[in-house]
Amino acid sequence: MIIPAASVFSINWLSLHYVCKENLTGKMTKYIIVWVYAVAIFIQATQLRLTEGFLHAPIRCDVHAACSRQCYVAIRQISLKIEHFGGVTLHAAATSSSNTVSVDLEQEVASLKRVLEREYLSFFNPMRKEYYASTVTFDDPLTSLDGVDAYQNNVDMLGGRSLFGKIAFRDANINLHTITGGDVSSDGKTISDIVTRWTLRFTFQLMPWAPTAVFSGISVYGVKPTSQLSGASLSSPGVQIVSQADYWDSINLIPNSGGEYKGVEKSKALSDFLNQLNPNKVLGLSPSAMSQELPYTLLRRGDGYEVRRYPSFGAAKIQYDRRDEGYEVLGSFTRSK
Repeated sequence: MIIPAASVFSINWLSLHYVCKENLTGKMTKYIIVWVYAVAIFIQATQLRLTEGFLHAPIRCDVHAACSRQCYVAIRQISLKIEHFGGVTLHAAATSSSNTVSVDLEQEVASLKRVLEREYLSFFNPMRKEYYASTVTFDDPLTSLDGVDAYQNNVDMLGGRSLFGKIAFRDANINLHTITGGDVSSDGKTISDIVTRWTLRFTFQLMPWAPTAVFSGISVYGVKPTSQLSGASLSSPGVQIVSQADYWDSINLIPNSGGEYKGVEKSKALSDFLNQLNPNKVLGLSPSAMSQELPYTLLRRGDGYEVRRYPSFGAAKIQYDRRDEGYEVLGSFTRSK
């Protein structure tokens, strides 16, 4: 059966417009305008040809940057509808330059980074699950998880929001130091890993002295365009996290490697955690000695050492005529003179 050209284009235009508005309903934060040029419809209507049962009709759409993937999916759905009702498949392509796709993904990656910053600040309360693939994997030196629900259950436990978490943990927080990576290739097909550097601490209140465990390290996030992921909905963001691998400075950092990390046995990670629960073993210092320290930000907890950032503090103030004499006087304080 031959479908009249005008009918095909009418169905295509209405369906494309309808699907895009459907996609907007769940977001309410983006406005997507799809222009299908009427002039192009009439011109191409006279150039249609029927070949081996397939109706070829290339259509050009100008799509708002944030919705290039959704419109492509919508057009694929339209093809299925026409094939179902008329036995003829309409092949349509939403064309855009690779530069446009790359810019789109860069904007999506920037949004993802802002989401991660907020999640770290609030300790994943709330966790933006739409930015994680349903099959996301999580690996750290102690734990391996599969699926976004298992991921959320883990952070809820540490954050004291689950039943066991309320009993075992309190005061969980992550101090985010840096977030880098997420570079998009020129063709928009690949995204480099996003890497965060952080310090995690929480209090383990199951023990009478309620020790605080501290870990510093990095998280390596594998990120992909959502268009490459099966099972993603039309309302999903343009990029999603597909994997996260955490490394601790205390056990995973390779000495004299320039910052390289490697995996270790989970028994080593468990030993590192249990050592922190010992009230008399904090880098060889007693808790009373540690309590006399100035407040500081822990940047790295390594194997037997710590890197800290202290606030500026004026311990002594003198007047001097010559700089070298001033340094000499200040130095005498350190020598108890």
